[in-house]
Amino acid sequence: MSVSYAVPASLDPVPRGRAAFHLARAAGCAPSVHNTQPWFFVDEGRDHGFEVHADGGRRLPLTDPAGREMVISCGAALFNVRVAVRNLGFRPVVTLLPVPADPAFLARVGWGAHAKVTDRVRETERALTRRHTQRGLFGPAPLPWSLIEELRDRPARRAPCSIPSTTRRSCGCWRSGCGPRSPSTVPIPDTPPRSAAGRVTPGGPGGSG
Repeated sequence: MSVSYAVPASLDPVPRGRAAFHLARAAGCAPSVHNTQPWFFVDEGRDHGFEVHADGGRRLPLTDPAGREMVISCGAALFNVRVAVRNLGFRPVVTLLPVPADPAFLARVGWGAHAKVTDRVRETERALTRRHTQRGLFGPAPLPWSLIEELRDRPARRAPCSIPSTTRRSCGCWRSGCGPRSPSTVPIPDTPPRSAAGRVTPGGPGGSG
């Protein structure tokens, strides 16, 4: 997986964030529906923020007419960005749907307070590049019941929404306490609505579906 920058000439003097390439590489390792990688990323310059956008041109109109799986794929990329920020020693500050008029602009990730990088964070960050699609048969041994219970109970142990309340903007989360649900019928255009400064786009093989 390779990542390239595309910066309009008029905005080229804006320094590109040093961490943006690292975040984009992590995001590009995320799984996506049929490996479409339906996203693009924007560095706001000087590491002020990192944006995650849905690329409607990569939506699968027959199998994903509403774009639901496209957005889920972008959510996986956003998770990887959050992990990468934590691995750099900061807490990610996420704003979902920061521009309501632009439904393809799914999230902005900012840099919060310093946070110690734990072994768990390092392990999770290393797993991003090791993740791959398993198309073979599952092993014959049953999963330990303790693991099934942990996977079942972990969401319930979280707060109603893991995004700080000051950054929530109609996140569309179905869990209680998350604020108003965003409309599910807002279409995402097949082409990006704007030419963004510091656009970071994955090129070549990346995360698999």
